Amino acid sequence: MKWLILFSYYMFACAPLINAQEVFLLDIRQIKDSVIIDSTATLISSFNPNEKNNTPCFIGDSIFMLSANFPDQKQFDLWQVNLAQGTLTQWSSTSFDERYPTPDSYNKDRILLLRQVDSTQNALWFYPMDRSNQGNSIYTKEGEFINDFVQLSPEEYALTIRDHSPASSSPVAFKLLLYNSKEGQTFVLTKRVAPNCHQRDGVLYFIHKIISSTQYLKKRIPGSKKATIITTLPFQTEVFCLLDGEAFLAVSGTQLFLFQPEGRQGWVKMLDLAYLGIKEILSIDYFHNKLLLTARLADNAE
Repeated sequence: MKWLILFSYYMFACAPLINAQEVFLLDIRQIKDSVIIDSTATLISSFNPNEKNNTPCFIGDSIFMLSANFPDQKQFDLWQVNLAQGTLTQWSSTSFDERYPTPDSYNKDRILLLRQVDSTQNALWFYPMDRSNQGNSIYTKEGEFINDFVQLSPEEYALTIRDHSPASSSPVAFKLLLYNSKEGQTFVLTKRVAPNCHQRDGVLYFIHKIISSTQYLKKRIPGSKKATIITTLPFQTEVFCLLDGEAFLAVSGTQLFLFQPEGRQGWVKMLDLAYLGIKEILSIDYFHNKLLLTARLADNAE
């Protein structure tokens, strides 16, 4: 199904659903040591306003994919937005929740995603890009719920999984699992991690939550069974993204903070996006001078 859609700057014509989520696009520029974020945001999920839209990804400079839950549906389906052409395409329609679409970095003919089996289990799944069939499972295990994943090589994946072990320090804790699809082997890199992770050129980046008041941004290079500390996080967060040159943006509520490893200022506040009518940023991603983020709307957004 393909529709012609009109994209607009952020606005709402009616009161949002409780815990409604929207997807926004912002421009960002990195010039030498300077980072500039444009305060004007484009609402990518305008085709399903005031509802639940999340887990977006970049397919290209102006093409995005995200999960959307319409009022008359129980499940999340995948939708593709082409901002340049102003078109919207329903990419999947199944009885399963399907989220976290991600292009296969090593096979342009596949897209990766998470398909939910039930409330306690989901699967790392792939579809062919031409949608010629329903795809297949890459990894699933009974009782394991994957929150996020990244592809580190053609065969290796990093998965953040809910940790139900007695040693878990919070009601919803996560462990970081490495999975080799060729060998069928798994390895727990560490526990007590934030639910989201990122990668670039096979290097894995994640937040390690040692205790409630101590968090480290870490990285793991390909082939290693250990991670090294990049920096500490002076505020509680589970959301970050990697910019060019191993600079980072991290989120605290509605605020964006910048860290540059070669700088001496530590984490610097860049922008507060509360003016968009949001109360919490849930995810953030970067590609070619653009930021793609999911946010929970404020209760009084209008």
